[in-house]
Amino acid sequence: MRFAPLVMAAALVTLGCATGPTQQARRTEAAGFLGSYSQLQKGGEGEALLVYRNPDADFTRYDKVLVEPVAAWGSASTEVDMDRLQVLIDYLDAALRHALARSASLLPGIAK
Repeated sequence: MRFAPLVMAAALVTLGCATGPTQQARRTEAAGFLGSYSQLQKGGEGEALLVYRNPDADFTRYDKVLVEPVAAWGSASTEVDMDRLQVLIDYLDAALRHALARSASLLPGIAK
């Protein structure tokens, strides 16, 4: 599957933004999107199957988040309905921005 990284990103965003009951995948495969998967660990209840957490991260130092537009990559030989792909890309972008804005409004001292 040539769009495996996009599907993985969609799953992560969807799980992170969902407000109702969700269903977690039972397994995952490395798609080659990352150079090394060695730092990923099993996620807990309600998390993605594999997660990365930097133990040295100090999130209290940050007051802004830069969000790049969601993009999809694939080979020219991949047959994809581009209209459907654009709908997915637009949805992911909006869901990510909505979730970040909602999280920021719940945290005191975070600039909007």
